[in-house]
Amino acid sequence: MGTFRLLLRKTGRDLLKGWKQFLSVILIGTVAMTLFVGLLSNAYSLRQRVDAFYEEGNQADIYVTTSRYDAKDLSELEKIISYDKGQVEWRTELTASLDGRQSYGIISPRMPKISKPVEIVDPTPDNTDKNFFLVDYSLYEKDKSHFDNDVTIEYTLTGMIPESIRDYFRPERWGDLPLVKEGKKNIILEDYFEVKYKPTGFMKHPENIARTSYNQGCYMMSASYFIDSIKKAFKDNYNYSFLQLLGFDKYFGADSPDKFPQANQYLFKLNDPSTRDAKEAEIKAYFQGKEDNNLFAISDVDSNPWSVSVSTDVNESMQLTFVFPFVFFFVALLVILTTMSQVIIKERMVIGTCKALGVSKGMILWHYVSLNLLLVGISCVLGSILGPLIIPAIMGMKYDILYLLPARDLFVFPWLQALITIVAFLSISALVAYLVCRNEISLKPVESMRPVSLKSDERVIDRELAKPNPLKFSIKMAFRNIRANLVKSLMVVVGVLGCTALCVCGFGIDDTLDHGVETEFNTYYMSDITLTYAFAGSFKAELESSSSDIKEIEEYSYNVSNLTSYEKDGSVKTTYYSFVRCYQDGASERGFLDVGLTKGSITISNKAAINLGVGVGDTVGFSYGGETYKGKVGHIVDMFVSHGFFVYYSDFDMPVSYNRAFMNVKDGKNVEEVAKTVFETNERLISSYVTKDSVRKQTEDVMSGINLMTMAVKSFAIILAVVVLYNLTLLNFRERIRDIATLKVLGFKKREIALSLIIETMTLTVIGAALGLLLGYPFMWLVLYVNKVPLVEFLNIVYPLTYAISFLISFLVAFIVSGLLSLLTKRVNMLESFKAAG
Repeated sequence: MGTFRLLLRKTGRDLLKGWKQFLSVILIGTVAMTLFVGLLSNAYSLRQRVDAFYEEGNQADIYVTTSRYDAKDLSELEKIISYDKGQVEWRTELTASLDGRQSYGIISPRMPKISKPVEIVDPTPDNTDKNFFLVDYSLYEKDKSHFDNDVTIEYTLTGMIPESIRDYFRPERWGDLPLVKEGKKNIILEDYFEVKYKPTGFMKHPENIARTSYNQGCYMMSASYFIDSIKKAFKDNYNYSFLQLLGFDKYFGADSPDKFPQANQYLFKLNDPSTRDAKEAEIKAYFQGKEDNNLFAISDVDSNPWSVSVSTDVNESMQLTFVFPFVFFFVALLVILTTMSQVIIKERMVIGTCKALGVSKGMILWHYVSLNLLLVGISCVLGSILGPLIIPAIMGMKYDILYLLPARDLFVFPWLQALITIVAFLSISALVAYLVCRNEISLKPVESMRPVSLKSDERVIDRELAKPNPLKFSIKMAFRNIRANLVKSLMVVVGVLGCTALCVCGFGIDDTLDHGVETEFNTYYMSDITLTYAFAGSFKAELESSSSDIKEIEEYSYNVSNLTSYEKDGSVKTTYYSFVRCYQDGASERGFLDVGLTKGSITISNKAAINLGVGVGDTVGFSYGGETYKGKVGHIVDMFVSHGFFVYYSDFDMPVSYNRAFMNVKDGKNVEEVAKTVFETNERLISSYVTKDSVRKQTEDVMSGINLMTMAVKSFAIILAVVVLYNLTLLNFRERIRDIATLKVLGFKKREIALSLIIETMTLTVIGAALGLLLGYPFMWLVLYVNKVPLVEFLNIVYPLTYAISFLISFLVAFIVSGLLSLLTKRVNMLESFKAAG
């Protein structure tokens, strides 16, 4: 029989005989590959689904929103985009209440070509290119029967109807003439009015990718449909002959951006998306160069409120791929190292015999390297199959809850990255096996057949036999073994260190998320209920009279704004788009706000401070109501999801106008019931409400993806601890077989022998775990730093209990594993052990 066939048959026998030992290599390698390929597959799958949704809807690259219409804007913006050969469309965006739910409406002259519906569900025959009213599909999906009847939209007229039109309808202009029908209202001068519509269909739109449970609703309406409903409302309330006399129809123009409803938003679709930053800079320069700058906001698909959550998940899914799996790859290599060491120890005499029979060193070396490659290859194949099947399916459950996305492909395989990883994993594994085997293979046959003697004081046993003390003897034997093989001892320490650090990281991320949520809900969401007004005003008195269960109310204003930092010479340094919250004096003293807001200064969130590069005492400016205000940063507050800044109205002589309110209920009262009562009683004033518990739940749902991963990390950390400690303890046992046989011959009891092995393992475990606790926080910080997302600012923290739990996990796993393996001492055959050793 040829040498090659002989070694091949030996490989088969080795696999059958030592399958438990080799299973650990396959298991840990499979875990590493499953995580890496699975997370990559999940990232690609999610990105494909989002991109497909946006591509089908021809998602806009840039959104430009203005505070008022200017006839020059459209032509100038078209010039900017013309160099790119892109597209520009105008539309009117307005905020309204759709059946009591705060929503934003898109009024378009015709069915748009940019940011168009991806799918229209149940369209009616009336639905045409210029006649449509499409409602958010997730609202329809939640309660289909609700839309059998007309839906009510409540518009805020303030700011929507131009003052030039409103002036024609003031009573002093008409005196006693019957402009308004008897019993009707002069609705143009009202702050709001309601219109009922019958939807012509339900849409899946690029701007309602997040379901309405986690985002405000969205609807799209043709300008002609919108105008017809407004005209009907006017005809119902006014004597139409007066409207004709005024030439009322000339104020409306379904195809005219300068007529009602006037354009206030422009959408850009770039021919070359890579020019987005340059085009945004040109657009900003155009508006800044105007004498009367009417730019309200400029945004893109990654920064719009309706897309920031899914953008966060897309980025997070890719970033997670390059953190956790590499820890497992490192531990897998450690397991390979220990396993091959065990194999060499066990087959030392076989190797010597093969060399004596004339088998070449290269053939022997290839035998053990190929054995290792076979094990790692099996794990690569298993991981590459299981990863794309398991991880995307688990993560996809979260995405399907949060978003309206196309169906997920069953198997998305990242070919290039997976193949590169497999080649790298096999190559490094082969190198590790080669380094382990090289020294043994290079020895002479007679040297390979001799036992490996410990380089330590062999008189320990003799001294302890003279003064028998089992515990003291076990301790000395344990430390003697640690010193005798420092490399093996170091491997144990490193293995336990990695497992402990991984536990601290997993539990620490949970701590950080919990701390962020608790911080958020002890600052902004200190109130039981947060109300959003249908229009600006002060309604505290009306709200207080709604229910006797209300304890206190605090009104404030919430608006999107820009925060700008300045150089020492006063020039603009950086601008950050966020929110501004304006409060009346003393708000922080009444228990609704705890952000360190003091008179005469601006409080900003930590994320805003980081993005702007400012600190306490620096000068910043912000826009509000078309005006710019400047002030000093007085305090920087840690916020988890609420990123922006806080001011008092009186500090900047700003016009007071409220659009939201905090509300607390009396002790013992049901918060949800009080909120519902207040809303139903004041449904014309309130567009929506949220309770503290509902906002907390939504925040936790958004963070569920990270929670899934941390749960996996903690589970795998325990698996790693078992596999690593099993291998290392087994290696220690095999190295000690000759010593164990000697001690048994000398009359030592099994528990005394086992105790020395346990003490050795536990000593190294304690050292490794202690070092792992030290490295756990930096590792967690690195993971969260790599996974930075625009939605939240991680407030890194690891609680003392996490350190205790992580240490206890490593300690208990090591104790159980070493205890179980120490039972093998009773199976040691003294005669066979001496033969194998000698």
